[in-house]
Formats: sequence, C-alpha cells, structure tokens
Amino acid sequence: MGVLTPTLVIPMDLHDILLAVEERIQGHLRLGLPADPRGPLWGYYKYTKVVTTIVDEYLMILLQIPLVDISTSFDVYQAHNIPALYPELGVSYKYQLEGKYLVVSSDHQFFILPNKQDIIACTLTEGHWCQLQMAMHLVARVNWCITSVFKNDDQAI
Repeated sequence: MGVLTPTLVIPMDLHDILLAVEERIQGHLRLGLPADPRGPLWGYYKYTKVVTTIVDEYLMILLQIPLVDISTSFDVYQAHNIPALYPELGVSYKYQLEGKYLVVSSDHQFFILPNKQDIIACTLTEGHWCQLQMAMHLVARVNWCITSVFKNDDQAI
C-alpha cells in the first residue's frame, strides 16, 4: 500500500474522482469528505492510500479516500500536571495521569488518549486532518484520573 502522488493521478483527475465521491455520499447523514474537493488537494494526496492489483490483464489502481464522520467533532486538551499542596499534612502531591493529551468528542461522550506525535501531526496539518488510531472510550464507563479531572469529579479523583 502506498501514498497517492500527482504523477499517479493528476490533480484534475483527483478533483473529478473526489467530486464523484462527494456526489455518491451526498445523502448520507454522517459521512463526508474531510475537505472541499474544489480547494487545495494536498491533503488528499497525503492521506489517500493506493493499492494496486492485477485482474485478468488489467492493472487496477484502488484509492482508499479518507472520509469523516461529520456528526462528531473532537476537541484536543493538554493536561498540565501541577503539584498541589495538602495543607493538613504539609506535603505536595501530583496526580498520576494516564496521558498528557485528551481528545474529547464535542458531546463529551467519547474520548481518546493520543500520544504527542499524533497531536503534533494533527495540529500541524491544514484543516487538522487527524488519523488517530487509538481506541475510543466512553467517558461514562471509564474511571481514569485524567477523565475525572476533565469531568471535574472530585470524588473520583
């Protein structure tokens, strides 16, 4: 599997392919293209995967075009683990957080614990194309320190 290049599929052809995909998924309530196919195509060249195969005497080029779930968006948070003072004992402490970053769905139902490289890749790309491959967890079902801090749940912390 390789990455799509302009020498394999020229921009005009990629534009036409993306418009055809957009038309096919137009009535779908949740699926959409991550960026306007009428705009810059560099993101599609970067994230579209190419698979080639031979069927009979034909070379087939299959494009795996990224689609997004347009019904959900995510916010990225960075956790700063600052020492706190326990005045009665005169000691300071820090929580042991499960991650440094927290990606939370806009409805606060789901979260992902990405690593630093994923966050850098996500925030540096125009349009914030993110390919987070980590598991998505239900906020209500997980009793982790980082989610308890996010929910401001003093009892769980």
